[in-house]
Amino acid sequence: QGLQGRDGQDGAQGLPGRDGRDGAAGRDGRDGRDGKDVLNGKVNPEANQGKDGDKYVNTETGDVFVKNNGNWA
Repeated sequence: QGLQGRDGQDGAQGLPGRDGRDGAAGRDGRDGRDGKDVLNGKVNPEANQGKDGDKYVNTETGDVFVKNNGNWA
């Protein structure tokens, strides 16, 4: 057997292939936590308004309240 020849030149770039199929749909994510609200009124907030983490602005006085453990402070 004779000596191995030199490597040849690279060939031209081939044509792009076809797009693959879409994968299966993923599982639904968990529900997010409830958002916080900013409430307002001309008087201070009532105990039955809002939920913990909400804010309330008295538009007459500019006072801002935050509800924690069911109480506005």
